[in-house]
Amino acid sequence: MAAAYLTLQDLYNLVGSNRVLQFFDDDLDESIADQSTETGAILEMAEAHVASFMLRAYNADDITTVANNDPAFKSHAAWIALQFASERRPEFGGVDGQGAFQNQFERAETFFDRLSKGGKRTLGEANAGDGANTGGTVQPPLTNSTDPRFVFAPDNNAPTGHGGY
Repeated sequence: MAAAYLTLQDLYNLVGSNRVLQFFDDDLDESIADQSTETGAILEMAEAHVASFMLRAYNADDITTVANNDPAFKSHAAWIALQFASERRPEFGGVDGQGAFQNQFERAETFFDRLSKGGKRTLGEANAGDGANTGGTVQPPLTNSTDPRFVFAPDNNAPTGHGGY
């Protein structure tokens, strides 16, 4: 299985090719292939991590559509990949065992959490549609605008319902 939307170029755009090379060049030949096992695994793992948030609001195909149409979405996904890549090389980790991009990783998780819950919006919605948690409309929608929004059970003291708890 190959990554659906993340590429090495997305990682290069954030931290440069030399820095990315440090994380993936295990054989020290100063090159990395897009399809190398390690690179592909990291990119897929980052996409799966993003999906663990975004499946609340979109299906897998729509997540890819959103990613390909929103540079902020793709950038946050790339920070997650960079964090995972830095964690696989202990020399780039901190004394606490976290990778080099922990702050960006946490910011990306917050972004995806809020986006999946409808607290943020994305440019990708123009192509993928609104997320499942966006809107806040009454479901099912009212058929007649004159109908009361809520119907409370009446009693002898309040014939139209009291509306209390």
